[in-house]
Amino acid sequence: MQKHLRIMREMMPELSSQLDVIERKTGTLFTQSSFMQMRKDTCKGNHPVLCHGDIWTPNILWTKDDEGIFRLKVIVDWQFVHLGSPLEDLVLFFHSALSAESYRKK
Repeated sequence: MQKHLRIMREMMPELSSQLDVIERKTGTLFTQSSFMQMRKDTCKGNHPVLCHGDIWTPNILWTKDDEGIFRLKVIVDWQFVHLGSPLEDLVLFFHSALSAESYRKK
C-alpha cells in the first residue's frame, strides 16, 4: 500500500494531502503480513484450496470452437496464487463479472 501511495504522490502531487489522510487512516491495515493473515483467517473451519488470487474477467481467456461455443482456453496472471478459502476466487470473479448497472443496483 505504501508503495502505491508513493507512486500516486509522484504522479499526482496535487493529491498529496488526501493521500496523507488515506495513509494515516489505513495504518498497518494493508501491510503484507496483515493481508496474509486476513487471507489465512478466511480459511478457519474450511480446508484451504489453491486460489488464483486475482481471478477477474480480464484474466480468463476463452476460445470459440467449431460449433460456436465458447470454452475456457487459459487463466493468466498467477502472481497472487496462494492457499486460501474456496470462496475467495468465487467472490472476486462474480464481483468482476457484474455489469455496471447490476453493480449500482447491488
